[in-house]
Amino acid sequence: MTEPWSYTLTDLVQYSGAALDFNTIHHDAPAARDAGFAGIVAHGMLTLGRVLAHLADDAGPAGLSACRARFRAPVYLDTPLAATTTRRPGIAAAADRGGEVGALASTAVPADSSGAPASARTATRASGAAATAARPGGVDITVTCGDIVALTVEADLGSRPPSPAIPADAPVADHRLHVERGVLTRLAGAVGARAPFWYDAFAADQAGLAGVPGIPTLAFALPALGWYPDEQSGPGSARPDPVADSARWARSSGPVVHGGQTFAYHRPLVAGETVRSRHWITGRTTKTGRAGELRFTDVTQLITGSGGEPVVSATATLLATGPA
Repeated sequence: MTEPWSYTLTDLVQYSGAALDFNTIHHDAPAARDAGFAGIVAHGMLTLGRVLAHLADDAGPAGLSACRARFRAPVYLDTPLAATTTRRPGIAAAADRGGEVGALASTAVPADSSGAPASARTATRASGAAATAARPGGVDITVTCGDIVALTVEADLGSRPPSPAIPADAPVADHRLHVERGVLTRLAGAVGARAPFWYDAFAADQAGLAGVPGIPTLAFALPALGWYPDEQSGPGSARPDPVADSARWARSSGPVVHGGQTFAYHRPLVAGETVRSRHWITGRTTKTGRAGELRFTDVTQLITGSGGEPVVSATATLLATGPA
């Protein structure tokens, strides 16, 4: 998928500016140490954005249908990173009339760690009365710092996910956002996206896209990037602030870090459109770990298009260890 790499402070500052994420742990060593880290740490979404953009370089923005990521360890400056990939064949849903059923779905997945696409073969075996749930094919990605696993990703390729359920509660944030080409290309450059369609309208058209697309992690950053005051109205429409909003939603007066992230892609976000983004608190749990009490908050986001159709649905898991 990608050659080994590491991050410099310039890389982190570039991403902070492109995503408007100015959490001090990403550029200020004393602040990072005060938050419990050994030094300045890279944004989790920088590393996730990099590996997903490189996957979509080969599969195409419309080829990625969903992902589930866990941020397992901090990534520090100048630390060598490596990404390994494993193909995951799809399993087609089927009724088992005698004991077991397995089916490999015909899903385009990279043939090797370089990401060159290949098509998984279809094979079935059936007998019995139970049923197997469908699972799309895709690629599993592990990012390591030496012997330490920093990030794991399950990326699904192929068919679109089902339409998401909309929570009944009022959203904690509700914004009308513009998707601007300059914003998209700066974010693509900050994560090292390589394919021409991330930057060039003609290349995007040749790839069958309605415009220059956003990288797969754009939805997370878009509220801060696409907000204009004259477009907003009603509760929850205040200017987004990634750092302050995370602390408020996690009910924390101390450090809040990103523990996990999911995305479901109903279609690519593209330059020139205006979308609606809403956030809901959909889960809170507390666990006791080696660092003491760990408070997890799930924040679900739904981005819809001008016709109300789902574009991207996502859930961020926020982890707070400081005082409430």
